[in-house]
Amino acid sequence: MAVAYTVLYQDRTGRGKQVSNVQIDYTAEAYSSGLPVSGASIGCPNVIESLMVYDQGGGFAARFEGGKIRLYQQGSGAGALTEVSGNQNLTLKVVAVGW
Repeated sequence: MAVAYTVLYQDRTGRGKQVSNVQIDYTAEAYSSGLPVSGASIGCPNVIESLMVYDQGGGFAARFEGGKIRLYQQGSGAGALTEVSGNQNLTLKVVAVGW
């Protein structure tokens, strides 16, 4: 999976944690069970304490779970979400906090 990280903004909190606003571009490989996130590439080389996806392409719902960003789409049923499958090209913008 080809992935490119672009750090849009970085700063430190009063407690010394790193806050990073990052654009993540994933290209042209089959998606299965989440998109791994490199902590070092988003400015949190030791621990990603939290990661929030605030802009996701393709109309998916995105969640950070277990070190990966998982993509969901509307399933069959009220409020049902199913995980996306197949080839995905997308750009995500995230805010990460860690150290």
